[in-house]
Amino acid sequence: YNAISNKDLVTSGPTSKSLTSDFFSINEMMENYMFGLDLSDSEGNPFPDGIFIHHLNSAISHIERVLNIQIVKSEEEEIHDFHQNDYINWGYIQLFKCPAIEVLELKMTYGNGEMRIPNEWIQLNKTTGQITIFPTSGATGSLIIGANGMLFGIQNRLSYAPQLWRIRYSAGLDKIPADLYEAIYKKATISILQVWGDLILGAGIANQTVSIDSLSQSIGTTQSAMYGGASARTEDYKKDLDTRLIPALKSYFTGLKMIVV
Repeated sequence: YNAISNKDLVTSGPTSKSLTSDFFSINEMMENYMFGLDLSDSEGNPFPDGIFIHHLNSAISHIERVLNIQIVKSEEEEIHDFHQNDYINWGYIQLFKCPAIEVLELKMTYGNGEMRIPNEWIQLNKTTGQITIFPTSGATGSLIIGANGMLFGIQNRLSYAPQLWRIRYSAGLDKIPADLYEAIYKKATISILQVWGDLILGAGIANQTVSIDSLSQSIGTTQSAMYGGASARTEDYKKDLDTRLIPALKSYFTGLKMIVV
């Protein structure tokens, strides 16, 4: 299979598709996780570019959902409920998307009123997407910092208020850890090899014999009614994802999404 770049992996017409993230490369995935494989069907036709694009994009989306992270950079707007216990503990808020790059705006809305929290008050854990509020000046409007970290204002009137917090922020990754590359590439490779494994000799064919006059050649594979020709490699990749990569990445990106008071 000839070397191809991300820019080459775009077809013309209304169904054009490309990789959703410039962090990832089809060539890198092929060289590291499909090395030595002739990625073509039983007739020698190479896999179309669309197969690699589709399964790599799908793997990126899948890993984003599994880890609850944002890989492709984006600007997010969220509405969060007010909980008194979180509010009196330095205004703790857990963002829906992480890693977070920057909080662009944080405000409280109550009826027709609105109060913007100064950016210099906002402390952001970028990896876990957790916000706390630590005032650096005495007061803004009706919000005053107490000695125990309590922000006076509405906490004495409400223990809960729906959709009080309004947050606008940017999320995504500036850098991809090596094990996240590995997880996404392995996930995509599993899907690609499941297709390829059925086409080594033809869909559903495990053995093939060719005879010419007195000469014959037999080819046998591990393919069967239950397993594809690439099952050994895909099972190894699945096991590595489930037992090593995903647990480690969840621990790194998710962090502790709760507080004890």
